[in-house]
This record gives sequence, structure tokens and C-alpha cells, in this order.
Amino acid sequence: MATYTNTLRIPYWVCNHGFDSNGVAFDKNGNYLETAIIPGADEKKFDELNLKAENIYKGQEVLPGLSQDPHTTITEDVADMGGFAIIE
Repeated sequence: MATYTNTLRIPYWVCNHGFDSNGVAFDKNGNYLETAIIPGADEKKFDELNLKAENIYKGQEVLPGLSQDPHTTITEDVADMGGFAIIE
């Protein structure tokens, strides 16, 4: 039964990409913006939190001897962290 309940949460998991560093560059209609839609002070906090997330993933091995580069995966990592928070 729990499996079915968690499966129903998948659309919310996917929606988390709207809050990652790529997703905030689009307006509510899906149009790309040259600058993020986050106000100044919030943008600074957003950047700080993204850096904190990068540091969590830095140096983690995805396979023996192969570390991930969190700078290239940060958008996916942030969206996944939001998804995990929903599923819990």
C-alpha cells in the first residue's frame, strides 16, 4: 500500500525543478528570462543554499574511483532533495 501512496507523489517530485537554479530562470508561462526571478536578497540566500548543496555532493563517489562534479549536477541534486522531502 505504501508503494502506491509514494508513486502518487511523483508529479510533485518533478515539479521541484521549478525551484532549482535552472527552473528559476523561467516565468510562469515557461518563457526563459535572462535573469532569475528571485529578488536581490533572496537571490543571495538562494546562491548560498545552492553552494551548501554543492558541498554536500562534492567528492561523493558514484562508482568506485568516480566522483561526481556537483557544479554540473546541482540543478538535479536540488530538485531531488525537494522530491525526497515530499516523499518522506
